[in-house]
Amino acid sequence: MFNFKVANDNGNSEHKMIIEGEVIKQPNVYKVFTGEQPQTDETLQKLVEDLNNNILVKIESKSLGTEAFRYLVGNSALSTSKGRVKNMNIEKNKKHEEKLPLINTLGLIGAQAIKRKFAENETIADGTTIPVVVDMTTAIPASVYKKSNADQFESMFTDSLHELRFYIKDISVNVQITFRFVKVTQEGVPALFSIIENGEGKFRNDDLFDEFKEEYSYEKVTGKHFSDKKILHLDIGEGTTELTYTQGYAAHAAKSSGVPLGIGQAIQTATDLFNEGEDLKFSRQLFSNHLKNPLSDYHEEAILYLNQSKQVVAQDLLDEVENKVREINADLEVLVVYGGASILLKDSLYEKLVNLGKKRKFEVLWVPEKYAVEMNVQGMHIFNTIKLEQLVKEAQENQGDTITSK
Repeated sequence: MFNFKVANDNGNSEHKMIIEGEVIKQPNVYKVFTGEQPQTDETLQKLVEDLNNNILVKIESKSLGTEAFRYLVGNSALSTSKGRVKNMNIEKNKKHEEKLPLINTLGLIGAQAIKRKFAENETIADGTTIPVVVDMTTAIPASVYKKSNADQFESMFTDSLHELRFYIKDISVNVQITFRFVKVTQEGVPALFSIIENGEGKFRNDDLFDEFKEEYSYEKVTGKHFSDKKILHLDIGEGTTELTYTQGYAAHAAKSSGVPLGIGQAIQTATDLFNEGEDLKFSRQLFSNHLKNPLSDYHEEAILYLNQSKQVVAQDLLDEVENKVREINADLEVLVVYGGASILLKDSLYEKLVNLGKKRKFEVLWVPEKYAVEMNVQGMHIFNTIKLEQLVKEAQENQGDTITSK
């Protein structure tokens, strides 16, 4: 049996997880698979080592209903042209009601268990069953965060034993996943751990703050600078942007909100323009992959088409920040900007936000590209390192064998 500590950030575009310290990133998509299992000449060892990119799994779970389907998860779903890609619903923005976060989370945890088992024995037999017990931290958007929604999202994982069957070459491997403890927090709060702490009991002190120091003429800045600040987080995603207000490690729900606005709208427009101009039929997810990969044959074209459509999104985001600052009576000290979409929008938005900050008396920390995408998942991982074991122990003492986190 394996016991996994998991940090789980279900982004609208990309799924970021840290399982026992290992970072895993996948497109957050799946397909229901109805065809014959593909034949391959690859060795079992090679297929297991690359299992994250070749997930074909049947899932039985009360949380998914009475029918058990086979799923292609993440990169595996994008590698075949058959079937319909299922994305996160960026307009609905209710992760706690969608099946996708559960399917993809189970797929990646199960794949990791098989890889660990194979590494232990240097082989794996047909019909092997691997039990896994999981303690996990995850989050839902500020725009929908309330106790009932957090409980609903948690119950999706904790209310059922999840039985998975992975199909690898000519064998199948079973993984039984039990979520012992799940902590559902508000998106934005985990990022505080990434900003303030280094995960080793000290304040963060690295190049995350280099531009910030230069912008505001600080000689030295560490995570301590932000430890008690009134902060408005601007977490720009593909389909939504979260504006989360925190002070210390406390989130203030009344001052937090989210808007159905992100780079996804610009990407969809750019995808349509690209398909028309290049006479192709790229999905939004595939177009996004070309945007992110500088080595892609279509990277330059994708950037060009996106530049035509992102200015409108940048202006809309600036308007949202201005509205939020007025709503809270400019009661903030720092605006922190991160999220995958912040990378593409920096050239259109950074200076405008700095100028707004000068007017309204706040500073702007724009998280560098190398850290922007993983702020929440890395924060969850730090949280798991320093707090999760204590929370699990407290839950065990209070509730015996039944463990949930409220």
